[in-house]
Amino acid sequence: MAEHNDADIAKWPTLVATAISLATLQGAGAVLTATFNVGSTLPTNARLLAAEINVTQAFAGTGFATAVATLQGGSDAAGTIRASTSIAATGLVAPVGSNPYLSRSGQQIKVTVTLTGCNLNALTAGAFTVNVYYSVL
Repeated sequence: MAEHNDADIAKWPTLVATAISLATLQGAGAVLTATFNVGSTLPTNARLLAAEINVTQAFAGTGFATAVATLQGGSDAAGTIRASTSIAATGLVAPVGSNPYLSRSGQQIKVTVTLTGCNLNALTAGAFTVNVYYSVL
């Protein structure tokens, strides 16, 4: 069996999984849109391998109509990694964004949630996890 040195292991993919709970969504307040950090800032020389949103609890609330999310890095425009997509129902979503370049060195990945029909603090259900996979070269 081949031996692996520390330099090889450092290049293996890393998963950053960030759960956005109902309490987190409600804590954003009486707003229709909020942005949340996904993990901490990516390390120097980080290369994005994949990103996905997994809706673990369907969204609901008085007057609730739709929920969409985008995923972006750094100061990029919303939706560069993952385009605006419905997160109202459970399941995995990962539409390609408008500029999903791989070099994300030192960037803070962010997810933006936008509702129609009710404010975030009026939700009675809704939760998701953002999974970001990267390697450091």
